[in-house]
Amino acid sequence: ACSAPNALVAMSVATVTDRDHDDEASEDLKVCDPADSSDGESVSSSESEDSVHTRQFGLPIISALVVALLAYAAVLSTRHPSKTELKPAWRPGHVEKTCQGVKGAEFRRLASEGTSDGDMEVPPRSLNVHAAKFDPDFLFEVKILDASMPYYGSADVEKDVPNSAEEAILMFHGSGRDAQNYFCSLRKIAEHVMDHRYYRVLLLAPKYHYKVDFQTEGGGNHNDELWWNGSHPFGDWRAGASVDPELGIHANAFQVVDHLLLHLSDITKFPRIKRITLLGHSAGGQTVQRYALVSHLRPEKLVNDWTVADMQSVRQGIHVAYVVANPSTYAYLDSSRWIYDWNNDAFTEPIYAYYKAELGRKGWNAQSHRRRRHRWGFAGFHLEPASPSTPFLCSDETFDNWHYGLNYTNSDLVPYLQRHPHLDRAVRFYALRNVHYLVGQNDTCTDDMMPNGYCDPSCWMRHAKHYCSRTSMDVRCPAMLQGPSRNMRAKLFMKHLQHFFGKPIHRLYEVPDVGHQAENIFMSEQGRR
Repeated sequence: ACSAPNALVAMSVATVTDRDHDDEASEDLKVCDPADSSDGESVSSSESEDSVHTRQFGLPIISALVVALLAYAAVLSTRHPSKTELKPAWRPGHVEKTCQGVKGAEFRRLASEGTSDGDMEVPPRSLNVHAAKFDPDFLFEVKILDASMPYYGSADVEKDVPNSAEEAILMFHGSGRDAQNYFCSLRKIAEHVMDHRYYRVLLLAPKYHYKVDFQTEGGGNHNDELWWNGSHPFGDWRAGASVDPELGIHANAFQVVDHLLLHLSDITKFPRIKRITLLGHSAGGQTVQRYALVSHLRPEKLVNDWTVADMQSVRQGIHVAYVVANPSTYAYLDSSRWIYDWNNDAFTEPIYAYYKAELGRKGWNAQSHRRRRHRWGFAGFHLEPASPSTPFLCSDETFDNWHYGLNYTNSDLVPYLQRHPHLDRAVRFYALRNVHYLVGQNDTCTDDMMPNGYCDPSCWMRHAKHYCSRTSMDVRCPAMLQGPSRNMRAKLFMKHLQHFFGKPIHRLYEVPDVGHQAENIFMSEQGRR
């Protein structure tokens, strides 16, 4: 009879060799021939002592190795699906149908098209907020807690798995919540920037609903889809706010991003992904910048840091990048802001200084309705002139509260920040993240704040035959303390970061001859970087 280990080796080796070497296997594998052994111990008299030792000690070791290798191969076949099992990053025909007749994210709007709440973080109950334009027929959904988060995508991240995507791009929409437009713009951007590689890239565009969006035809069922109410700051999705309390679910806007990143990091679902990029333009840029600052996921550079072991992270080997384009405002890291003024036909050179409300001028008018030229902003009737005792443009005690700043002592922190495992270290983490900033050279519109003001038509057209009116830029006092226009705010924020950290971090790219235009920003030479 054969010894059990030898028999196991015989079966294992025969299984491997029989495929191509049947004859060789029958010649070589005589370790289990009863005619050549007695009780599994005796050997042929012609066998040397070394052969006996080989059979008694070498084969059991080989047996264990073969079994281990076969088991490991079985595990790999499960964790890394074969090429024939992987589903495409672009579901056949789906993207084409989703974008048929969709123009994309355009920012030259005529007055007849109406307005939205823009980048102004204000409760929709106090404004005439328009329902978002989107087609719900092409929305996918990802489950979060007991509800669903809708998104447009090149594939379904829950059903089209395991997936062959090598890269994923998440595009965050602007204040109009027109995720379908942004998704279709992302398609154009991917095809333009990545040439033939675009079909390997998974494209996603989350859709942050307001309740009014369900009033559109077939707009969804708000009983099982997440939606926000837009109130400041607890209902503002671009600030990481929680969903409307009416849902009875403790979910928030940044938790959605955490969930998507971790889902894309699952090697059983997306075994080939090596890079994830978060793109945001305008209000979407605000979302990406603030998420990069306070994300609950540890930076990839700290993947082996035991001091943050309580923080989740994307799969090791996945590179995460954050691209922030043309936002209205940023979350500042300290209590200093910028002193500047309007002098005849230009702004004075901004000066960075510690801010207190009593150092601000009185009379800044930033109402979002009934604006009249010469009656508000720098041309307002009630704005006091600057003085040595009041050098800042305006006065506001809440200037450093979230989401304009990162005031830890402020009670108005959204729950996502309240539950942050290391909020006191978020600033350090921000310097370690791979963040890039883009701003249009012509994104200099100042929302009619100056007498006889002018802005480049690429910024935002009010009417083809009239002046460029406004860009829905946030002109509240905390926003104005960051600079007079989006272009200037981007440059001043980079100076703020350098001042705060004592060295340059991240990088800003200014795109020539482009205003507040998402596609042109991302398809530019600077955007391709």
